[in-house]
Amino acid sequence: MKIQAIKKACMDTEVFYIFNCQNGRQYISNGAAAWPVEGIQITPDIIPVIFDIDEKKRQKITIHEMDAPDEERFTLEPMQGEEELEDLGLVWHSGAFFRALRGEDGLLFINTALTKPGENKEGKFRYCARKREGRVPLVACYGDMLCSAIVYPAKGRAIMEQIEKISYQPLNVFWDEEEEREG
Repeated sequence: MKIQAIKKACMDTEVFYIFNCQNGRQYISNGAAAWPVEGIQITPDIIPVIFDIDEKKRQKITIHEMDAPDEERFTLEPMQGEEELEDLGLVWHSGAFFRALRGEDGLLFINTALTKPGENKEGKFRYCARKREGRVPLVACYGDMLCSAIVYPAKGRAIMEQIEKISYQPLNVFWDEEEEREG
């Protein structure tokens, strides 16, 4: 668990959620992603201490403790029926990088800042979709054998519109100029 990356993600949204699972596991969330807590029991009173939040900043944030939503989806172990997602690379949109992921139901986009707290030493993930009946799937990010981040996908319409604009640019002009220099 990368404390500073979790702090930044939660401070950006001004909310810290503590999700409690029936199996005793806890997750910290900012409402857009969740990261497993290991080695310590988290309570609302301990959040400012762990994350070194002074009283002035504490007044600006909200801390909620609750049962984990979709608790069956909040597990570190791979789940039966998870779909491996193809990593298509990064897209820049509205001041942030989003990872484009393709699955059998289409494209999903996740904000890469939300995966930082769960990164392994190499900073690489394997991505899987955890399907939810009638809802957008959650994206499970595996840095190794266990899930180290669960991310809610971003709304993709604006991102797709930006990709379409880029794809309509006449890129062959630049390639032709380079070929002339080489030839």
